Amino acid sequence: MRVDEFEGLYFDGRSSRAVPVVVVLLPNGQLLLRGGELEQRQPLALLRLEQPPGRARPRLHWPGGGLVEVNDDGRLAALFARRPATVLPRLLHWAETHRAGALGALLLAGGTIAGAVLGGLPLLASLVGALLPPAAERQLGEASLAGLDQEAFVPSRLAEAQQQRVHKLVANIQAIAPEHLRLRLELRDSATIGANALCLPGGILVVTDALVKLATEDELLAVLAHEAGHAQHRHPLQMLLRSHALALASGLMGGQDNPIQGLAQNLLQNSYSRTFEHQADREAVAMLRRLNRSPAPFFSILTKLEEHEGTTQLPSLLLTHPSRRERQARAGGS
Repeated sequence: MRVDEFEGLYFDGRSSRAVPVVVVLLPNGQLLLRGGELEQRQPLALLRLEQPPGRARPRLHWPGGGLVEVNDDGRLAALFARRPATVLPRLLHWAETHRAGALGALLLAGGTIAGAVLGGLPLLASLVGALLPPAAERQLGEASLAGLDQEAFVPSRLAEAQQQRVHKLVANIQAIAPEHLRLRLELRDSATIGANALCLPGGILVVTDALVKLATEDELLAVLAHEAGHAQHRHPLQMLLRSHALALASGLMGGQDNPIQGLAQNLLQNSYSRTFEHQADREAVAMLRRLNRSPAPFFSILTKLEEHEGTTQLPSLLLTHPSRRERQARAGGS
């Protein structure tokens, strides 16, 4: 028999039937298992040689649960002894045969998926957003506003003079905004969201009557500058794209019924939102300074809103918006 051939009996791990085989070492470092209708090739690095005690024949463990009892006079053992050290195959085998290894593999896979979600989805959303024409983004904003008008908004009840005051503030911000940014103000009343402002795709800024009544003129200007910061970086469009991508990823991993999966998705979305809030805060402070206004009113209206809505004891990770103190520290306001 050639020095690179070994006879043995193959067991598939599912039955007690033994199949006579020959194991051949190929020039490329793979082992060829051949016998009857059986023919398999595997890299030597992925196989494991077991040396049972006593006179029992060595067992060559094959991926998938099969093994070969080899008629070996020491040649195969010497071959495995000369095999270059390979950490990964040993880790894979350990993971297959130990519960702790299986848990570690699961955590590793989860970390890989989380990395792809945290890094890949924002990048994908940014790329898709960059390719979407402004006209298409504005259409998304119009559709979003129409939906909110059906669910949460009614026409503004502010006096004409109050409405013109807010439009003038938006015009002041538009005058210093980048050339590509086109802002449009929509005033609405809402018992659902109370004193609030939001930015929709396409630079549509929605301000509620309750916020206009609650804020001073300087505070209202600061809020509008913040929402303009969202529009400048196309945050609403990116959030829309990321939400759809997360929903798709969630569906591929088993749907929305898994509470752990649902929590993870909410945490990711909150993380995305907090990142956008910090970026819009910095833009607001910069805009206010270009208008020769102090950024202090922005943080004073945040204080008013916290008092108006009540404080929360939830950790920052579970909040869509960061805390006022965190926002002031990051934005560099004074």
